[in-house]
Amino acid sequence: MYPNETPDGVPPPECHRLSTALLRAARGGADDDLADAVIAVARSRSPRLPAAVVVELTGLCAEAITGRRPTAGNRVYTAQIENEQAGAVGIDHLPPNLRGAVRAVLAALNDDPFDSAVQAELATSGDPAEIAEVIFHCLGWLLELDEEPRSLPPSLRCFTD
Repeated sequence: MYPNETPDGVPPPECHRLSTALLRAARGGADDDLADAVIAVARSRSPRLPAAVVVELTGLCAEAITGRRPTAGNRVYTAQIENEQAGAVGIDHLPPNLRGAVRAVLAALNDDPFDSAVQAELATSGDPAEIAEVIFHCLGWLLELDEEPRSLPPSLRCFTD
């Protein structure tokens, strides 16, 4: 999905409503309903719907991050990826779906909607389980951003096997 393109007949307002409904369910602790909804999106007959949802969710992550410290002027965002022992890890060591999701957030932070859409498509190009994993990570990141102190640099955790 590229900017202003509708994903297989699903207009952007519908994707926005679906994404905000998923986030509302996550914030409300409606785990069973959330799991069913995420699996339905991941198994969608529209190959573009999961990517559109990920664009929305990663965009919300970017808004939450930039809302912490609004700035005037240009700013470039980067990511530091660490393992469980706080050791630096290259982004290429993440599974492709999570790598795409992290890069979609970075593209959204850097005001690049085209690249964000491309990365979201890459993040959702796997099987339904991999797509669901990406959506759950995006929702988890939003919950983490809600809960962690605004004085700390934002942290987006990636859990892999």
